[in-house]
Amino acid sequence: MQAIKFVVRRSAGDFERGLVLNQVDTGQISLNLAGTAGSVVPQDISLHLARHQITHYGRDGSSLWITLADGRSLEIENFFSGQGTAHSRLFVSSDGQISEVVFDNGAGK
Repeated sequence: MQAIKFVVRRSAGDFERGLVLNQVDTGQISLNLAGTAGSVVPQDISLHLARHQITHYGRDGSSLWITLADGRSLEIENFFSGQGTAHSRLFVSSDGQISEVVFDNGAGK
């Protein structure tokens, strides 16, 4: 199982690149979008994944859960507000193609 490359772009124009590493024990990996002092800043998150590698999107509280075809689950903490609307935007990209994932009331579409 490979680590997943990501880029987070913030509204101020700065960005962060990194890898979401594997958690061998649980098959669960996590990325937290909380800013300083626990504030949540709108961000664009791009995961280096093809659409066929994702089998399900779900919401649990403010977290977005992404289930991958290889059995792993990716949690993006603080993605949703308490009302279920997305604070941020999610994109998946591979082979030079980028697609925005659109959510309707907190559920993946």
